[in-house]
Amino acid sequence: MTKPQTLCGAILTWGAPVAVAEMTRLEKEGWEAPLSFVGGRETESDRQSARYRSIRVQLEVALIEDLRQGKLIASGYDSRAAIDALAVVIPPDRWRVLVPNFEDSSATANGVTIIGILIAAADPAGSQVTVRLRLKQRQREIYLDGEKRSIAEQPFKVLWLLAEKARIGGGYVPTREIDAQIWGDNARLILRQSRDVIRELRDALSRGRVDVDEIHALILASGKKSYRLCLAPEEIALEP
Repeated sequence: MTKPQTLCGAILTWGAPVAVAEMTRLEKEGWEAPLSFVGGRETESDRQSARYRSIRVQLEVALIEDLRQGKLIASGYDSRAAIDALAVVIPPDRWRVLVPNFEDSSATANGVTIIGILIAAADPAGSQVTVRLRLKQRQREIYLDGEKRSIAEQPFKVLWLLAEKARIGGGYVPTREIDAQIWGDNARLILRQSRDVIRELRDALSRGRVDVDEIHALILASGKKSYRLCLAPEEIALEP
C-alpha cells in the first residue's frame, strides 16, 4: 500500500511516468528556477525553465482532476479547528472550488483553509468509507464533511429521522411522519409546515459553504409529500 503523500509527493507518485521523469530530470539539472526572460533575447535557460513549469502545471492539473473524480482520496485539517481535531476526508466535489497550494500541501476556498493535506489511492474495491454526515443525538451536534454545524432542535429532529431512514436504505419519508417527529402527540396542531423546517435545515447545512446548491440537493423532495436524504448508508454515522 502506498504511503499517503503531500500534494507535491502525489504528483511524483501518481503523475504520468514520462512527464514525471522529464520534470525530475529538469529539476536535477537546475531548470526549475524562475524565468528570467523579460522582453530580451530568450536563452536556453529560459526555454528549459519554461519547459519545467509547463510539465509541472500539467501534472498539477491532472492530480486535481483525479481528486475530483475520486480516483485519489485527500484528507486534511480545517485551520480553524481545535489543535486536537481529527483529519477529515475532503470530498471529491470540494476540489471544484478549492485552490491548492502544492508547496504547503494546503488549499483555500471562500475564506476556509485546509492544511496538512495528504493524498492516498482510493480503494478500487470500495472498502474505504467516507463518512460525510455525523450526528450526535445527546449533544445535538452535526458534522458535515468534518465541519461542525449549528442547528435548532426541530431541524435536528428532522435530519435525524431522514438519516435513520437513509442508513437502512430507506426511500422518501412522508411529511406526516416528519410532522410526528417534530410535534409528537401535537402533530395535529401543526404550527409550522414541514417544508419550513426543511428549508431551515438546508440553510443551516449550507451556511458558509461554497457548494450551496449541492448541499441543498442532499435533501430531496418529492412534491410536498415526502423527503429523503441523498447519502449512502456508509456515508452516515449516528451516535446516541
